[in-house]
Amino acid sequence: MADALPQPPSVYRHIVLPLAALLLVSFIYVFEVGVVSSARRFQYIQADSGISDLLPRWMGLRLLIFERQSPYAATSEQRIAAAFNSPGYPLDRAERTQEFYYPIFITFLIYPLIYLPFNVAVWVWTLLLLLLTVINIYVWCGLLAWPTSVSGRLSVAVLALGFIGVTNGFFLHQISGILLPVLVLLYWALRRGYYFLAGSALALFAIKPQLAVLIVPALLLWAAIGWRVTDQRRRLLFGFAATMIVLEAGSEALLPGWLGGFIGQLRDYSDYNGGESLITALTGSNLASGLTALLLILLSAALWWTARHAAPADYSFLYALCFTLVASVLVIPTFALYNQAVLVLPAMLFWCSQLRSHWPVWQSWQRTVAIALFALLAWNWLAEAGFGLLYLSGLAPSLVHDYSYLAKQTVLFLPLLTVLVLLMIAPDAARLDNSKREATQV
Repeated sequence: MADALPQPPSVYRHIVLPLAALLLVSFIYVFEVGVVSSARRFQYIQADSGISDLLPRWMGLRLLIFERQSPYAATSEQRIAAAFNSPGYPLDRAERTQEFYYPIFITFLIYPLIYLPFNVAVWVWTLLLLLLTVINIYVWCGLLAWPTSVSGRLSVAVLALGFIGVTNGFFLHQISGILLPVLVLLYWALRRGYYFLAGSALALFAIKPQLAVLIVPALLLWAAIGWRVTDQRRRLLFGFAATMIVLEAGSEALLPGWLGGFIGQLRDYSDYNGGESLITALTGSNLASGLTALLLILLSAALWWTARHAAPADYSFLYALCFTLVASVLVIPTFALYNQAVLVLPAMLFWCSQLRSHWPVWQSWQRTVAIALFALLAWNWLAEAGFGLLYLSGLAPSLVHDYSYLAKQTVLFLPLLTVLVLLMIAPDAARLDNSKREATQV
């Protein structure tokens, strides 16, 4: 019998699935732009004023570069606040103080934007972040080896654009969105053996000190403790130190003595955001928040001690990395949704990559927790897309506006459930990598 002819690639898998993901995400953005009032800020952005988290940074850097005025000064704060609280914005809100809140070396990342009118700069920045999100989630999925197909990874990368942390950061024009590419670059460099580059990427996390509070010390200790495992790890330390020196020297050249002003505004930032962690917001108890933070820090420390001899490609290392990222959401004294794009989404994808191997051996309660997390994620995507479709159709407009808040009711529980499902796949003695080696290739 003649050999069977090779079958053509599945149209569903290679074309229809990514297009379906794109369609779903499109309805989500229709919902955000047309229904969610905070997204309407795009309609009111002018050349030098408007509501945007990018605005204080853009204005502060322009004051620094063009007028040689410290963005931390009281006069700068007044000008930034006046622009931030510009008249004509449709939402009811009290005027509030806006400050720079960032280290001076943020200049090196967004410098070209200060030469553009703000309404152009903000679109360039946010669209660039969306493109980088797709690219970096695709690369992250490749590093996880999940999904196995190109079309599957592309579909996941497109769906990531509809994740609540990504959409929230997009419509707020958040600078912290750049840390997702930094994180992926960090892990990619470790996997490829470019430890100096990984150290440089780690140093860039200092742009948002609250997000770096656990992951930076953890990786530095991993490199220091494993110094004798391989001399490659010292390159991470050198890369981190060299980059921090360059950033500090560049910042001092732009604004001598900038660090004092930055530390002062960090205190103001804590007051501005209420200094309330996610656990405090959910339980109303500072004691519960403190105990949870202590427990998570101890667990993270134990995981990194377990992974002290592990290579970046090993399960125990990747697990410790993802657990520490999610733990940071529950530890830091703020619960901004856009932080989940950097700290929770990569961990969720890691957990999904391990689900197939764990599901057959799980007990019923473990499967229940897993299903609950999937249900929360599905509700976020499908509810927003459903409301977006209703909005476009013009059907039940009062229903869309009156109940649109339901689409976001579950998002604060995502980090908690992600921690739980990660604990369910914690590396045990049988799975620990028997290595004092460094894997430099995927």
